[in-house]
Amino acid sequence: MKIYKSNRKVPVKIDDCVFELVPLTIAQKSEITGKLAGAEKGGIEAVGKAMEATVLALKYSVKGLTGATCEDEDGNEVEYQLEFDESGTLTDECVEDLSNFEGSTKLTQVIMQAVGGGFGKQVRDNDGNPVEGVEVNYKPTLKKVGNAKK
Repeated sequence: MKIYKSNRKVPVKIDDCVFELVPLTIAQKSEITGKLAGAEKGGIEAVGKAMEATVLALKYSVKGLTGATCEDEDGNEVEYQLEFDESGTLTDECVEDLSNFEGSTKLTQVIMQAVGGGFGKQVRDNDGNPVEGVEVNYKPTLKKVGNAKK
């Protein structure tokens, strides 16, 4: 069983992108689960509370991203850059952008699983099936090129 220290960035590969996520603190988990507690009542208010919890989890956990692109004002494809506020959490605009990320459902599953207990070896959906295209603690494999030595 692995313990991730709270200052450790955990690489999580989602399809072709790699996110750097940090484990949530107890205070952060408490704040997020407090929002989720309001969602248990059901109805339209529950959806809003669940979204608030998801936004907080994204803001607190996401610290890096590689492999994602967006279009600049001229329509050119450029690497997407995360933006952080003065406290080191994602800006509201950045969270909005991530909600439009093609793998946003997978990202949400990873982060909300971490709220419940931390990063597991495998992310599972609501039915208990492994989520395809997600690799926690991702370590890229380097290919040997030419006569390069290890």
